[in-house]
Amino acid sequence: MNGYTFIYSGALEKERSRAAHGAAVCLGPKASRAWRNSGSIWKSINSRIVVVRIKCQPIPITVIAVYAPVNPSNGLKAEIEACDEFYKALQSSIDHTNKGDIILIMGDFNARVGVEQSSSAHSVVGKHAVDKQNQNGRRLVDFCLFNGFVIANTFFPHKAVHQTTWMHPKTRQWHMLDYVLVNRKFRNSIQDVRAHRGATGGIGTDHHLLRAKNTKEWFTQEIADIVDKKAKAYVQWQRHRGTIDENKYR
Repeated sequence: MNGYTFIYSGALEKERSRAAHGAAVCLGPKASRAWRNSGSIWKSINSRIVVVRIKCQPIPITVIAVYAPVNPSNGLKAEIEACDEFYKALQSSIDHTNKGDIILIMGDFNARVGVEQSSSAHSVVGKHAVDKQNQNGRRLVDFCLFNGFVIANTFFPHKAVHQTTWMHPKTRQWHMLDYVLVNRKFRNSIQDVRAHRGATGGIGTDHHLLRAKNTKEWFTQEIADIVDKKAKAYVQWQRHRGTIDENKYR
């Protein structure tokens, strides 16, 4: 619609629940064109995880949108198993991702990353975490430590109103539950992450918008031209299977 592409993964209609399922990636017009011209690569992992890859130049980008289960309460077996299954699926997604890509994992992790973790896991958690760690927070940090990701939100100083994304309906206390993860070697590609209140008022969510700002716009006109050129060469190669066209595509 209007040049935008909406790629989502959800539950079957009979299993659908607004509070339990669904993850999506929305691509703007430029990113949509790059995605289509590079093969329209995406995969629905399950109702909580969707993966989109854009083979742009100079570095391909893989975006993984997630919606994690709620933090297990009182040791409930079903909730613990749901979290185990989520991180097992997320790990499998990473295992099958090209490690040379810029990898962004974004979404509602239902996790509270603790201030204390900025000392015990300083390579993953920055000095600007705001909560006390819960079980999902520990799982998230362990996942990042194992796979070489950083939790970008926690590395940028902001007022609490621009860090927290969700308010507990009973305690009325604000928490940081939504995160942007990036593989450590591309950490400097993220210039800022902050919450914007009021930006999501029309889409029926009780979470605030979290925005990550790139150090430099990755999809320039120059890159768009390269993508178009390679896409045309690929079509020619498919038609004629010639070595010259194959080399142009590669």
